[in-house]
Amino acid sequence: GLSIYNIKTKIDYRVGNEDPKNIIWTMGLHQCIPDDHKSEVRFVSFNKKNQTRVFKIDVLTFEITEID
Repeated sequence: GLSIYNIKTKIDYRVGNEDPKNIIWTMGLHQCIPDDHKSEVRFVSFNKKNQTRVFKIDVLTFEITEID
């Protein structure tokens, strides 16, 4: 899964690791040129169809987008 800790608010946010029986494996974390360098990162994981896909997460809003 993916855990994000906001140093300012001291709040952590977890994606895909809430349930130990249903963990989402995250393979890599990176930023691309079109990403907002202050709030967006990309990671590779499985989608609901069990396909390996790239996702983008906005760490300020926690919105997750599957990249085509």
